[in-house]
Amino acid sequence: MAGEGDRLFFALWPDSELRAQLARRRPSAGGRAIIPENLHLTLVFLGAVPDSARDALTEGAASVIAPAFEMVLDRQGHWRRAGIQWLAPSRVPGPLQQLHRQLRSVAMTAGLEVESRTYRPHVTLARKAPPGAEGELVPPIHWVAQDFVLARSSLTSEGSRYEVVGRWPLTLPDEASPMF
Repeated sequence: MAGEGDRLFFALWPDSELRAQLARRRPSAGGRAIIPENLHLTLVFLGAVPDSARDALTEGAASVIAPAFEMVLDRQGHWRRAGIQWLAPSRVPGPLQQLHRQLRSVAMTAGLEVESRTYRPHVTLARKAPPGAEGELVPPIHWVAQDFVLARSSLTSEGSRYEVVGRWPLTLPDEASPMF
């Protein structure tokens, strides 16, 4: 059971095949490579969430209506100040932006503060990494997002571990159509 102040975040969680593709793109030297089980794309970072807000988060997440979508991770880069090696889409799909906005609203409705900086969707491959490859990612990685998750971050002696604590489907195109 979750304790008071669990560190939570909403994310797109890759399936095992996609996770293997992402893991193959991690830098081979320098920095701390993210273990394959932790690879994900954060939608909204929530931080320490009291148990009292958790029900509102899960109820809000269940009410999100957003379409499934395809995203192409076709850029690789490095944020020098943070030492982050990453993969990202050069074109952010509209449904991804919509999902991010809805989940920010869910978090605020639950009484949580959320980051106000511009959303920059990416998959972190390594931390404390030296500058690496930047620019076009060849071949690109195609990600079909069919659901999103609520995940918990725990610190262990080996580093951070992420655990999915809730999962919600995105709608398929025919599910979004009104029934007559």
